Amino acid sequence: MKIAILPYEPRWREGAAQVVREVLYNEYGYPPRPARDFDVDDLGAHYSPPESLLLVALDGERVVGTAATHGLSRAECEVRRMFILPEYRGAGLGAEMLTRLLDFAEKRGYERVLLDTAVQMTRALALYRRFGFVEIPRYNDNVNAEVFMEKRLGGHAEVGAANDADDAK
Repeated sequence: MKIAILPYEPRWREGAAQVVREVLYNEYGYPPRPARDFDVDDLGAHYSPPESLLLVALDGERVVGTAATHGLSRAECEVRRMFILPEYRGAGLGAEMLTRLLDFAEKRGYERVLLDTAVQMTRALALYRRFGFVEIPRYNDNVNAEVFMEKRLGGHAEVGAANDADDAK
C-alpha cells in the first residue's frame, strides 16, 4: 500500500471531514459538539498557511488521515485533528505526518508545539512521547482531553524532555 501525504487541497474537503468524524465520533464515541467541532466540516478554512499547515494522507484519492498545526501565537502552535483511519494505522503515517508538522513549526519559528488528547488514544500518546512531547498542565478547555503535552523547538528543549522521550521507547 503506497500512501501519499500531501498538503490539503479543497477537493479533499469532504474526505478530510469524514476521517475526523469516523475516528472522533464513531470509533471513540464522542458526541458532536458545535463549539468544539467548528472546524470539522471545512478543515482547510481553519488550518491554512502561513500560520497553519493541514496535511492529508491519501490512498489513491481517498483521504485516510489528517493532521494539522494551528498557530496560537507567534511562539506557539498546536497539533490539531491528527486522525488516521484504523485500517491504515501501524504503517508509519502518524510518524511521517507528525515529522512534517514539526518541521513546518520549526521553519515557521514556533518555539513550542502543544497538543491535547484522550487517555484511550494510547497509540497516539506513545507516538507523541517518542517524538519528545512531555505532559504539561491543562492549557485549554477541551472537555474531551485528559492529556496535555508540549514539545519545545529550536534549542528551547528542556533538559528532561530528551530523557523522557528515550524512556518512552
